[in-house]
Amino acid sequence: MDGLDKKIISEEPLCQSCACSLDATDKGSEADGSISDDYCEVCYQEGKFTEEFTMKEMIEKMSVEMIEKNRPTTVANLNITIDEARSYLRSLLPTLKRWQST
Repeated sequence: MDGLDKKIISEEPLCQSCACSLDATDKGSEADGSISDDYCEVCYQEGKFTEEFTMKEMIEKMSVEMIEKNRPTTVANLNITIDEARSYLRSLLPTLKRWQST
């Protein structure tokens, strides 16, 4: 990560799929309608993942979003390259619940 981990600015919980900051207003939903404590609404609705990404596909999608769309992540608002974003996500995503069984 070449020091990128030192730039992390958030201690907030993360979506256990895409690694975006997870707060009470953007949590996904379980099949019974309850709020998911683990996943954001973009990734998880009605107890299912909204898209069947591979980890590699998620890394690419979120790397682009981190750079181009400034989507809130643990490295939001940092001046990083796409390669740094990919490297960061390659080390982070395997630690998240969705990806631990893949």
